[in-house]
Amino acid sequence: MKELQRIADDHERRIRALEGRRPEAPALAPPAPRTEQRTEVVGPYKWQLGEVGTIYFDFNRFDIKESEARKLDELVGKIRESGREVLVVGFADKRGPSSYNFNLSMWRAQMTASYLAKKGVDIGKIRVAAYGKEIVDLLGRDFEAQRVVKIYFIH
Repeated sequence: MKELQRIADDHERRIRALEGRRPEAPALAPPAPRTEQRTEVVGPYKWQLGEVGTIYFDFNRFDIKESEARKLDELVGKIRESGREVLVVGFADKRGPSSYNFNLSMWRAQMTASYLAKKGVDIGKIRVAAYGKEIVDLLGRDFEAQRVVKIYFIH
């Protein structure tokens, strides 16, 4: 049971990191001061995330459309120039079973990461995550806004 709680807590921290919110402070601690860059705790890591871009996908697809490939091409230079690690996070809209949507989200993120690597981004600096449909309402209620991969700099 403790293992399940640890996993649930880890997922909650990941969700908060993607939302751009700070993890909740313990009840006795004063709130942390707000800064321009936010430090997020994800598992054993403390990351500062800065959004680089968003790539959109068609319904039930994980291939990168030509228009989105052009957007990725523009981001490659920015990513390579920064020398920073990137976090590539996949999502799916709310339709369909959770397990299928999680896999679809991961395929989208992996395809995007693969595209970046083929264009010269150091594969060792790319991290991949997927959240399926469970938190997509944070991205908007429109299904098209939910079928995305978000790319973040890890500072």
